[in-house]
Amino acid sequence: MIITEFLEATFPSTLFPSDIAIVVAKAGMGETPVLPEEEIHIIKAVEKRKREFRAGRHCAHTAINTVLNNDTNDQTPIKVAPSRMPCWPVGIVGSISHSGSHCSAIAAHSAKYLSLGHDVEKAKELESNVHKMICTTTELAFIAKHSASNLPLSTIIFSAKESIHKTYSPINGHMLDFLDAEIELDLKNQCFKACIINPEPHPKVAIPHLTGSFAISGGYIYTGIYLLAPTDTEPTL
Repeated sequence: MIITEFLEATFPSTLFPSDIAIVVAKAGMGETPVLPEEEIHIIKAVEKRKREFRAGRHCAHTAINTVLNNDTNDQTPIKVAPSRMPCWPVGIVGSISHSGSHCSAIAAHSAKYLSLGHDVEKAKELESNVHKMICTTTELAFIAKHSASNLPLSTIIFSAKESIHKTYSPINGHMLDFLDAEIELDLKNQCFKACIINPEPHPKVAIPHLTGSFAISGGYIYTGIYLLAPTDTEPTL
């Protein structure tokens, strides 16, 4: 059996503000058990899933320590919600992602950020037979128009939608399908706008659109979204 080791990568600095903690998995994290309340979620999982889960939780705890300025390891279990999303501690928002030899977590204070989402994917095009499952007709037209860009556009869109899901779902408890959001990519500035075209019918927080950024580095596509918490004035989306 071939076991892919997690390789520490340089996470693109353009995706998030400096007060959002970013932690990338190091070698050995996948084999190191996490808290008992977390390990229980992977008792019956295959080895690959166990390693991804452990590395993600170790990264998440380190990110939480950074946000809270803790000198010791965070011991609050990050359990798994019925939606399969991580249950972050009170006062913290975050996101976990893994792909191939990369695994990372981000975290921030919920007093400033309402939600965070990030995703990492290998920088290669999706198989053409899944394009219509992921992309709207408008997105498919964009991919065709910019085919000469030599960028894995379908995977950038896929990753952006994963980041959207991680940002939207924890707030509204609603699982978005890939075709429930439509992406407008800005290739020059490496950012995107997303319109939620099929939202939760009665959302806790109405989110008609989101904005995010993407980057390609070290053979991976990175996408990220941060949603500011409402203030006494108009909320920033």
